[in-house]
Amino acid sequence: MALKGNFETFFLSSILELLHNDLKTGVLHAQHNGKEARIYVHEGTIVYASGSSKEARLGYILQHKGLITKEQLNECLASGADKKNAVGKALVEKGYISKDALKEAVRKQAEGIIYNLFLWEQGDFEYRDAKLNLNGVVVTNLNIQALLLEASRRIDELSVLKKQIPSPDILLTISDKALAKTKIQLNAGEWAILTLLMEKDHSVKVLIEKTGFETATVYNHVYALLSSGIIEQSDQIQFAGAGSDKTYSEIVRIYNAVFQAVCHNLQIEIGEMAVTVINDCKPDTVPQNKHLFVNFHPINPAALNVHAILEAMKGFENLESGRSFLLNKFNEFLINIFAKISEILGLHPTLKILEDTKNVLTFLKKNHPEESEGATIIVIITDHLKQFENALSQNYGANPSTNGLKSALRT
Repeated sequence: MALKGNFETFFLSSILELLHNDLKTGVLHAQHNGKEARIYVHEGTIVYASGSSKEARLGYILQHKGLITKEQLNECLASGADKKNAVGKALVEKGYISKDALKEAVRKQAEGIIYNLFLWEQGDFEYRDAKLNLNGVVVTNLNIQALLLEASRRIDELSVLKKQIPSPDILLTISDKALAKTKIQLNAGEWAILTLLMEKDHSVKVLIEKTGFETATVYNHVYALLSSGIIEQSDQIQFAGAGSDKTYSEIVRIYNAVFQAVCHNLQIEIGEMAVTVINDCKPDTVPQNKHLFVNFHPINPAALNVHAILEAMKGFENLESGRSFLLNKFNEFLINIFAKISEILGLHPTLKILEDTKNVLTFLKKNHPEESEGATIIVIITDHLKQFENALSQNYGANPSTNGLKSALRT
């Protein structure tokens, strides 16, 4: 039998149930954005799974369980490469672990690969019947029905954890509270996360890659460390490289600082209603079928707002058009806010908030080199506020309405 499709039209659970019920023997291959996974099935039972991640992940599982040392892992990785053998076999041959310990680690590795596969929202797959040559392979027997139940539980649990850790790209850092502690009691997985963060701040996404733990496990450990106050979320996003993410991030961070200043001043005037007023001023725009500002709120940490905008901007393939669109929409948002403030508070309180906002921009400009992207954005906002101030002074007495100010400011 051959079966081919994608995860947008087929559910992984349905595919695995089919293979289990029909007692199939063959290989299920899935891939997406450079990631790969292979699940080997024998008579309806999963006997092995492999992923595109480095082989050292098996070693990390053993290391973090305290079964081997880092030095033993590195030695066997080198030995395995020389002999073209798996790292697990090298560990057994050198007497560092037993065959039973290896088999348990392989089972954990296979489960992790499969559980992570359940989290793929997109991807292509292909199943083909095949005779399996498992000579030299540590075989593990995984019951598909039990896997499906556990996967469902983990997905539910992960959805709750993601509400507490909204972005996998936000940098995590050791807190001052942790540095002041003389004794910290953690399990092996939490220690593994903490050790990596002691070396360098990392995001959840990078911790998943570095530890080799499956996604739900990392989220659990990170949540436990956050809840205990040992680590904390910073206001920075970790990027894989240069490009649109960094360009868009710079825009969002600067406008976010402006909106936070406006929101603070407005709260002094009208209290908690300020947040509602600002949210009501979001432009009605749907780029690539996504509301640009739906998850952007001035009271959020900057990192969350950066993540929200980056998610909404994923549909833009051209960096320059995306940059232009984002600047225009943030400027429109800013116009809407100040026009509404002038309608609610009148001329002089609005001018005071404008002056405070320009002071924030002056401060921001000192921290951005001339001719940098940030400096350019600050100039754009400053010019926009000057235009608003002129329009407000000239038109307020004759036409103080929101629509009148917007019309005077359109560029």
